[in-house]
Amino acid sequence: MRKPSWGLSGAYALLALAVATTTLAFAILRTWDSPVISGAGPGYQYMVLGYQRPTGPDFSSISTVSMAQMQLLLPEGYGIASSMQQKIGITTRLGTHPQVTRIELVMADYAQALHLRPMVGRLLTLADQRRGAAVAVLSQAEARRLFGNSRAALQKHLYTAKGFELTVVGVLPNQFHGLWAGFGGNSAAIWLPYTLMMPMLQGSWPKGFHSNNMIKTMVFKGPSVLLSVPATVSPAQLQTQLTHLYHAAKGHIPSDVRGLVTMQPYSVTPFIHKALFRRIRLFLGLAIAAVLLAALNVLVLRWLEYLRHRATLQLERVLGAQRTFLLRRFAGDALISLLLMLIASGLLVFGIAALLRHWVGELSSVLTVSALLAPLLWLLPLIVGLVILAQALPLVVLLMRERLDGVRATTLSRADQRAGAMLLVAEITLGVMMSIIAAWSLQHAWHSTHTDIGFLNRPVTLARIQARNRQVAVGNLADIKAVKTRFRLLQDRLEKTTQRMFPGRAVGLGPAIRRESGFDFPKAFHAGKAVTSACVVSASPSWLEATGVRVLAGHNFNVAHATADTVLLDARLARTLFGSLQMALGKFISGSATKPERVVGVIAPLDLHGTTRKACPVLVQDIRKNSFAMLNGITVAVGRDMNTTMQAALRAHLNTVLKSGNLGTVTQVRSVGELRDWLAAAQIRQARVFVVIALFAWAIALSGVWALLRMVLARQRRLTALRGALGATPSYLYRNVVGSVLALSITGSALALLMVPWLAQQFAFLSGAQFAPFGTATWVALAVLLLAVFAVVHFPARRAARAEPAESLHEL
Repeated sequence: MRKPSWGLSGAYALLALAVATTTLAFAILRTWDSPVISGAGPGYQYMVLGYQRPTGPDFSSISTVSMAQMQLLLPEGYGIASSMQQKIGITTRLGTHPQVTRIELVMADYAQALHLRPMVGRLLTLADQRRGAAVAVLSQAEARRLFGNSRAALQKHLYTAKGFELTVVGVLPNQFHGLWAGFGGNSAAIWLPYTLMMPMLQGSWPKGFHSNNMIKTMVFKGPSVLLSVPATVSPAQLQTQLTHLYHAAKGHIPSDVRGLVTMQPYSVTPFIHKALFRRIRLFLGLAIAAVLLAALNVLVLRWLEYLRHRATLQLERVLGAQRTFLLRRFAGDALISLLLMLIASGLLVFGIAALLRHWVGELSSVLTVSALLAPLLWLLPLIVGLVILAQALPLVVLLMRERLDGVRATTLSRADQRAGAMLLVAEITLGVMMSIIAAWSLQHAWHSTHTDIGFLNRPVTLARIQARNRQVAVGNLADIKAVKTRFRLLQDRLEKTTQRMFPGRAVGLGPAIRRESGFDFPKAFHAGKAVTSACVVSASPSWLEATGVRVLAGHNFNVAHATADTVLLDARLARTLFGSLQMALGKFISGSATKPERVVGVIAPLDLHGTTRKACPVLVQDIRKNSFAMLNGITVAVGRDMNTTMQAALRAHLNTVLKSGNLGTVTQVRSVGELRDWLAAAQIRQARVFVVIALFAWAIALSGVWALLRMVLARQRRLTALRGALGATPSYLYRNVVGSVLALSITGSALALLMVPWLAQQFAFLSGAQFAPFGTATWVALAVLLLAVFAVVHFPARRAARAEPAESLHEL
């Protein structure tokens, strides 16, 4: 086999990489869009159930009481369920060190809705939830880890870190991972009735709680609700049943709800799931296009290889080589190329998958070996066909179409010229588009670091406090008055003692600042006839001051004392409900409290999650009126920069105050710069992925342009030599070649610019970032691409123009 050129080797490498990315995108999409829940009963459709509100579908507001009522009204074969996921410490003996385990707290008739079958024992029932039974179901792997085998686990006891006792009543096979497995969560190992949440975290039932009908006592809403129906049910039948269910359960449904809606496949984060599915589908389309273009580049370069060695082929024919001999040699070359392609593609698939599993932990349950092998086997015929086509077509054309021992044409046929021009225009068009995407991605990465997220625009240090074991250890929860008093004293002490450490600096308590928290549980809010959804957070007036939250209208909370039933809205929420910022002041809003709350101020849009996803409009309550603010973690903000020593002193001080109340611990202390970088890290990583993908496609397009130009110049060497012999000057020959290529490049660029508005829309779907289609980044990217094309064509055109005509004709 003749050793391939570095250009052909590079083209094969790009083809292998394109095949690998297509395999990965297809594997993720296939798993991501599957209507099947791993380990759940077959023969059923699983979907998300939600409310249809005036503002659109709402999949986070069905309460456990409503679920229980709906379950009674559903026909046989239908099921409804939900769950919450947490990490808790579990041990098999009291007094031993607990091991952190991921659990699911199940709601409604979880086992029936998923049609599960235990390996041994029984499953959790609705009766277990009604009476708050202290029972648990283990996964097969967890039962083996804790007790040796599944049967030995039955009727054994588990203990939480607080000493609450659980009895194992069943074991599920390892094929079932829970509702939270995949993106946004991990596999569960233990399943408990959700009504055990309070005693499980506290160690015992608080005084005043009774075991009868715990579902009405422990009311939750927020996690997406699963609806399962038989696979034979048609969409029309399902809609009829949902309409009947809506009217039958109307007494347990909010008054603004207009009906019940569903979405498939099931996900605990349906809107995020839908957006990611759309992104992955676009990535798959890009990957398939990259495969086709990379295969075209291989074909062009292989053709060029045969053209370059056409004289050798002619000599072999003259010396007696038969076509069968040449075809056998081709078959050997094709087989070796095919084997190398398969090996390279396989190594790239599993190598990139390993990196993705490391970078994105949620992909661990998606990028499994079986999930990757399926699309690889599906792509195998495509790989074989592409390699054989790339190897065979040029040789077959040369052997069958041209007379190797006869006179060759001086110029290409019109059909060849048109085909070559169209290919070159297509490559330029793609190259311009990929160059623009790369420029937008770089701009997106920069924007993610420097964007205004509504606060943190001044020197500030933030300490995050997490409640111990994610609980509010306040003793007897039945004594709500004592709880409020204790919290008020703690908040006052945290603020005042910290302010004494840093005199003259604003110190306040506010909500936890998260990155990629997955989702909030937005609540529905009413103002007159206007209805929308928003996320509720709690903050003190000094927290808003310390973190630089801008008050755009009205005023902050009262600094001296907390005023009952007053809230702040961010500007997005104020405009949606009231039309303008000023119109919102003094108005009342209903939804998050037992009675309407008065708007005293409007703040700038507050993005507590950075720019990683579409922000939820925020309603801010006074933390001094929220007795359980620490349940989800709080942030202490100090309005100044601190070095490492000062940060350590702040951590020690806060932990001392918290220790006196046994309420939590400081998990991190960060400066404003560190926090902003941390918030933007995920978005920057995503933008870098876009840059890599765009540059990869850009490399394919540019290599295609380079290959086509080399082939055109090779096929026109005789014509160029004849023109030189007839007196054409080198400058004329150079201008002729470069001018024709630049004309085609301008045509391709014009076509690409026509598609830029559509491209900007697709980029917004992929990244969540909006860019002006014809902004500065677009024109810079176009200039870079055209300079690259000029560099590609300049050197071979100059060599062809300066070559001696006699030598060129002699070589031909």
